[in-house]
Amino acid sequence: MAELGRFSFGTGDRFGKEGKAQLNAILKIQEDGIQVTPVWNKSNREHETVNTKPKSVLEEAKNATKALNFTKDYFVDADHIDKVTVDPFLENSNFFTIDVAKFIGNQSTSEDIVGFKKFFQQYLSSFNIGLATKNWTNS
Repeated sequence: MAELGRFSFGTGDRFGKEGKAQLNAILKIQEDGIQVTPVWNKSNREHETVNTKPKSVLEEAKNATKALNFTKDYFVDADHIDKVTVDPFLENSNFFTIDVAKFIGNQSTSEDIVGFKKFFQQYLSSFNIGLATKNWTNS
């Protein structure tokens, strides 16, 4: 099973032509000691716009990783899917970004609000997020 690392990078290659270049950028980041998991993504809307299928994203990811001898985990995202659009992605994706746009602005039920607050109560204590530091200048 693939594991999403602490840092990930979505490679939104809309036309399926830049997979190797995008993976190469991730490899350059890794040269600086920062492990980044690539996530190839393309939404259903983008597939419809450029007349592609979810399988093409998986093929691009496989071709790029093979060409650059990338042997670490990577993901293919079914980007912005919902119940209506998910089926074509199931066979070709191992990462799923749910599109919640249809629910924005809708009133939640009292039960949902209580359940949400109860579940997230455990996360209300303070915490720190440690980030790798890097001087990103053109030197």
